[in-house]
Amino acid sequence: MSDNIIQYKLLIVGSGGCGKTTYVRRHQSGQFEKKYIPTIGAEVLPLTFYTNQGTITLNTWDCAGQEKFGVLKDGYYLGSNAAIVMCDITSNHSFTEAVSYIKKLRDMFGAALPIVVAVNKYDIAVTDPTVNKSFVQKIHNLKEETKEHNMEVILVSSK
Repeated sequence: MSDNIIQYKLLIVGSGGCGKTTYVRRHQSGQFEKKYIPTIGAEVLPLTFYTNQGTITLNTWDCAGQEKFGVLKDGYYLGSNAAIVMCDITSNHSFTEAVSYIKKLRDMFGAALPIVVAVNKYDIAVTDPTVNKSFVQKIHNLKEETKEHNMEVILVSSK
């Protein structure tokens, strides 16, 4: 086993309040944080994994989802090795924004950047009948949008 740490830049983008920071922090600490504090600009949060091939660190660039920080985003995207586009199962707006983020990333990187679309707050869809009804159609539409880009759509929960 080598002492070298392999590092990658992982970009996580999505609309404000969809759970990007909570998701990353949950993986860092194992704790769920209920309090919402908007990210300003970008925050780099390291996620380290120990494998039989050595240590891997994903330097996760958690980018603000609020429109007022939009001008800054392009600079944060440069040098990314992979991306997670996150949306919130309870917010139609975040699904629309997810498609915009996908198009932006494809315009910047072409097909070279691996992208996973993470639909967050899946736990709510399972327990809330009003969300559950529209859930199937939202996921279907998102999968149709991402099919041409050869991306996976996964269901996640920060809880």
